[in-house]
Amino acid sequence: MDDIIKKILEIEERAKQIVEDANCQKEKMDEEIKKEIDKMKEELQQRAKRKIQQIREKEMKEAHKKVSEIEEQSKRQLEAITVLASNKKKEWETMVINRIVGR
Repeated sequence: MDDIIKKILEIEERAKQIVEDANCQKEKMDEEIKKEIDKMKEELQQRAKRKIQQIREKEMKEAHKKVSEIEEQSKRQLEAITVLASNKKKEWETMVINRIVGR
């Protein structure tokens, strides 16, 4: 009878050890999983930052291009107005003088 009790106690002790080992392994796995998740989050954040920077650079390049186009168009329009004013200067002067004089 003592042998049976002794065997039961040994089995119970082994079972406790198995449960304890399993709990330790679970904790280690939980830590590893958490580290892997943190690593993946960091990689995703870095990838997102790079993508945002690429988009920002592309948008800035396009904005500078658009500004240059607008500046060029404004320059051409100003030149056209200047040429028109130069060509019409005598005509406008004559028209103003005739209105003042009353012709």
